[in-house]
Amino acid sequence: MGYASKGNGFVWDVALKESLSLNHERVSIIRCNAGSKYFITWFHISCYFPVFTACLGPIANTISIACVVERWRLTRIFENGIQTGVHSFKDPVGIFAFNVISLVLGFMSNLVLLLHFSERLSYLKAQCICILGWTTASFMLLIDVIVCGTRYFDENHEKSIGFWYAVITSGLYFGCTITLTTHFIGYFLGVYPPRFNLIKNERSLMVFTVSFSIILIWGGGMFSKLLHLSFGNSLYFCVVSVLTIGLGDILPSSDATRILILVYSYLGVINLALIVAMTTGIIKNAGSSVVFFHQVEAFREKEVTRLNNHEVTYTSEEAFNKMVEFRKRALSRKRIHSLLSVLFAFIIFWNLGSLALKFAENWSYFDGIYFCFLCLITIGYGDYAPASGAGRAFFVLWALGAVPLMSAIISTVGDILLDLSDSLDLSIANRFRPGLQGIMIYCSRSFQKYVLNTDEILPEDDTDGVDSEENESHNSSSSSDRYPKGATECYSDVGNVAVRGHTESPPKSTKFKRKTPWNLPHQFFHRKDDEHLLGRLELFDEMRRLVNALREFRFITRQSKNYSLSYKQWNEVKSLNILTRDPTVANDPSFWLSDHSPLRFPMDQPKFVVIRLLTRMEELFKSFFDDEEAYQMHPTKGGLTNLSTNHQKAGELPNRRSIGQRGRSLSI
Repeated sequence: MGYASKGNGFVWDVALKESLSLNHERVSIIRCNAGSKYFITWFHISCYFPVFTACLGPIANTISIACVVERWRLTRIFENGIQTGVHSFKDPVGIFAFNVISLVLGFMSNLVLLLHFSERLSYLKAQCICILGWTTASFMLLIDVIVCGTRYFDENHEKSIGFWYAVITSGLYFGCTITLTTHFIGYFLGVYPPRFNLIKNERSLMVFTVSFSIILIWGGGMFSKLLHLSFGNSLYFCVVSVLTIGLGDILPSSDATRILILVYSYLGVINLALIVAMTTGIIKNAGSSVVFFHQVEAFREKEVTRLNNHEVTYTSEEAFNKMVEFRKRALSRKRIHSLLSVLFAFIIFWNLGSLALKFAENWSYFDGIYFCFLCLITIGYGDYAPASGAGRAFFVLWALGAVPLMSAIISTVGDILLDLSDSLDLSIANRFRPGLQGIMIYCSRSFQKYVLNTDEILPEDDTDGVDSEENESHNSSSSSDRYPKGATECYSDVGNVAVRGHTESPPKSTKFKRKTPWNLPHQFFHRKDDEHLLGRLELFDEMRRLVNALREFRFITRQSKNYSLSYKQWNEVKSLNILTRDPTVANDPSFWLSDHSPLRFPMDQPKFVVIRLLTRMEELFKSFFDDEEAYQMHPTKGGLTNLSTNHQKAGELPNRRSIGQRGRSLSI
């Protein structure tokens, strides 16, 4: 039941797996301490680098086609100062051959990576082939560019869009090599096993990136014939259309072309939206909770070191409050980290695009800033548009990265602002709340009673028909004990709970009527059958306590997954022996700072407790039936006597009050 850890080898039981807000498989494969500064770096490499490569590789192959079909040298023809045409020159045979070989190697590497993503090829084989293929393709294109640029260009030649596509493709191939090599280094050092840190449904990402590349290639070829453009310029037109920028520098000229561009843009937008949604989901699901977990572990391990060095000492409640403080600090840092990351990425892409277009198009820096910002938010007035080969080639790559990134940034910032708005609502409510947690407004018996809570005014549940003894027991364990001030996002008064506008009364504790004569004298129980009966009573008493706790937590689980249990609630959960069975660990004042603490993890706390309660009940039922079967086979051995408590060991008989008191004392 504990969370024993060796490095990062946590015991991921069912309760922890199902209640975590992170995927345990992602974290468990990283073979270094979760609190280490290297943990989060290797996690990002293991998870994000394959995603980056899966997006980069197919786009590089798409652009590489333009390198092959486009001639790299051209001359513009002018008459009376007006350009009347463009004349292109055939590429040298050696340059063209290297170009084709580079294209084939790039496609082969992409195919192998796709096979590995679909789990049809092993990690080691795929990595070796992809790294070797993309490295060779990158250097062959680089040699092509250098040789052609130095030997075959003169003052009458201008570099075409195909030449600049070759420069970009060489960089993209090398980028794929860097990401895969870095990932392979992590495996070589033993940080993670030989596989990409992606769950099964995320491996389909590369299928969508390949299909998007096919759409771009199809559009480039189709509109090249319909609009009488080169393949490179047609590819630029397709990117502008699919990204919904619409610069207006290239327009469809016939009704047939307009119909085709409508269908084409629709297919492209749908495919791109799937890619953006998947990449954004991977980044959020994989990174957000893991960063929180890493920060909590880093804070906790530093504090544990101080405890081991006898620099500080804590009571149990102080240790709990320290972990709550660590969780708040980690949540704040996670939000700041996410916000700064997206802002940094936005500023980098914005300024990078502005600087590149400034030199490629001879614009002012302000014109580049203005144009790139409009493209980032997909407005595209059309007053500025790249016209040179270098400008259009760069814009294809920049737009394919920047515009989807902008969608992810808007989503991330929206989530952060939503969380902050929720916190602001709570802080405003706390500022103006009354001195008491709630105020009961009593009216005449003909009017309904209401509870004024910190969140809203709530109708109080009718308690008619409940016997006075049960009301007294329920009121004795009032909400001030069950939902104290320290509990977050949930307040309770007079048996009612309000969680962000949802109201429901917790279930009343059920009194089980016992027909067993617990108050008989001790001398009555002298046979083995009586010891068997006592064992049953102890078992049933523990089950009753678990059932009562399960009823309470099932109610809390329905209200809010962000509910945080208070110190008193966690202590009573611990008393049920569902967090750890070792009494030495459970009674340790620093339990909440130890490896066994459930507060280490980002999870749905009520759900975690409910699953642990159900697991414990299953164990008790199994023990009951196994012992009952053994008793039926060997009745003289006593059956369930091993489940009896200290009362039996001391020769005492637990009476109705001593056994029943524990069940009623559970005030969660």
